Amino acid sequence: AWGEDSRRTIDWADRSKWDLEFFSAVKKLVSIRRTSDALAYGGLRWLKVEDDYIAFLRESKKETLLVVITRKATRVELDLVKHGYVRDALLYGPVIVGEGVHFNSAAADVGIWKLKVLAS
Repeated sequence: AWGEDSRRTIDWADRSKWDLEFFSAVKKLVSIRRTSDALAYGGLRWLKVEDDYIAFLRESKKETLLVVITRKATRVELDLVKHGYVRDALLYGPVIVGEGVHFNSAAADVGIWKLKVLAS
């Protein structure tokens, strides 16, 4: 409700006040972080930096992840083929269809996809 609330510890005994949807999302993101070679050991490559979103790759020798973060409702379209990749698996966020990434967020949002290298 106000700034000092961010300093309070979690009331572990009373789950009725917890934001369970947020808690579930954080658990999923922690799981991705713990199991991702690209997040643990990979480098960063910026794809797009716009007023309302950023898109970047985290790349290691074993894995490549695409991350898109929006700050409000926005439409993001990325051509992965241009960067040598195709989308493989959605790890977190809304389901997207099509060959590239067409990400329509209704509000601030995040999408994380595992990519695979295009066959040559």
